[in-house]
Amino acid sequence: MPAFPLVNGVRHSWTSVEIKIGGAVIGGVTEINYAPKLDPSKARGAGPLIAGLTTGLADYSADVTLLLAEYNEVQTMLGGAFMTAFFDIETSYSDEGYTGSGMPIITDWMKVRISEVTSAASNGSADAIVRKCTLVPIDMRLNGVSPMPNQPSMAVGALGAGVNIGRRILGI
Repeated sequence: MPAFPLVNGVRHSWTSVEIKIGGAVIGGVTEINYAPKLDPSKARGAGPLIAGLTTGLADYSADVTLLLAEYNEVQTMLGGAFMTAFFDIETSYSDEGYTGSGMPIITDWMKVRISEVTSAASNGSADAIVRKCTLVPIDMRLNGVSPMPNQPSMAVGALGAGVNIGRRILGI
C-alpha cells in the first residue's frame, strides 16, 4: 500500500480544511466531526470460540459547529422546515503550495439532515456565538471510498423500486 508523501514535514491541519455545505463554501465552521460505525455480531456454535462475525449494522454520526452568521446563512439556504432537508457536506483537506509536490487533496463527503441545534452564550465570555448542529448522516465517503458494504435492494419484490427509493432519499 503506497504511503501518503510527507512533503517538507507538512501534514494536514485545521488550516488545510475547506468545508462546503449544500455546495457553498462556508468559512465560519469552527468544528466538524463525523464517524462511520459498523457493528458486527459474534456468531457462535458449539464450544467457547467465536465461529465468525456477521457483517453488522451500519451507522454514522456527525456534528458541525458554525459561527452564528454562517449558521443563519445555512438555515436560510435550507429554507422552511430546514431540519427535514437533506443536504451534502464536503470536507476537503489541502495545503496550498504543497499539492504540486505530491501532497494529496483528501475529500470526504456525507449526505445529512439536521436533528438538533444547540446554542449557548454566557456572561463574561468574549467567544463568538456559535450554533452546534447534530447531524444524521445517511451516506458517507472517506476520501471517495464508502466505509460500508453495498446495500441490498430496499424493495420488497422488485429491484427497480428499491433503486428508485434510494435515489429519492439521496437526491440523485
